[in-house]
Amino acid sequence: MTIEKVNSLLRNIALIVLFSVACTQYAACQHAFRFSADFSYARDIPVQSNGFAPGLSIGYRYKYKHFIADLGLGAQYRFRVNKLETLTNIVENELDEVGTPYTGHHIWDKRKDQKQNIGINIPLRFGGEWNKFYFLLGAKFNVDIWGNSKEKGLYTLLADYERYMDPMTDMPLHGFVLDEPYTNDAVSSRLGWDLRVCGEIGYKLSKIYSVGAFVEAGVVSSTDVKPLLIGARLNILLRGKEKRRCMCLDD
Repeated sequence: MTIEKVNSLLRNIALIVLFSVACTQYAACQHAFRFSADFSYARDIPVQSNGFAPGLSIGYRYKYKHFIADLGLGAQYRFRVNKLETLTNIVENELDEVGTPYTGHHIWDKRKDQKQNIGINIPLRFGGEWNKFYFLLGAKFNVDIWGNSKEKGLYTLLADYERYMDPMTDMPLHGFVLDEPYTNDAVSSRLGWDLRVCGEIGYKLSKIYSVGAFVEAGVVSSTDVKPLLIGARLNILLRGKEKRRCMCLDD
């Protein structure tokens, strides 16, 4: 065998090894279209509130060996009930139905502010996958595109007359009510944005379906409150076909 043939053989072996490694690396990469649906407990920090938040999202997921990256676009509805402090207003020289003056004690108690928001978000997460378990950590940027708030509670009016020792109350025919339910009209709330840190840990049910538990916590917000969400998520992954590139070399 001549030196030229030996060099040619070594070159071909090197090329085969190189292309084999490239094919292996290519096959280790997976691309998938992701669809997710979730439901979570929601609240605003630091106010006292409770609520819920369903959400939907689509995204692209990239997997290389154990490493996974996920970029998406989602929409989320948030409903929270925030507790408010009791409000009292004392008005002197009010007149009853016969024109007698009294001092009115207007009390709004057990006040609750019902807030609703719809937001569009962009999550970017990175993590790992081993066998059937996976985790993702990252950030989510959310912008509210709609929102309103409505106050509900109990209203009491006490009438304090000079001629009587005790105030008049629980006399609805005279306008003096006790713990009467009230609801204000819904008003549009100021729209804002927030940046959240987020994490998810889950289990693969099959090649397509997986379920996970997640948490999202606001770290920066354009308003006075930051969201906190804890919930469960169903993921559907539609993976592309794995392709192997074959290279043929002629001597």
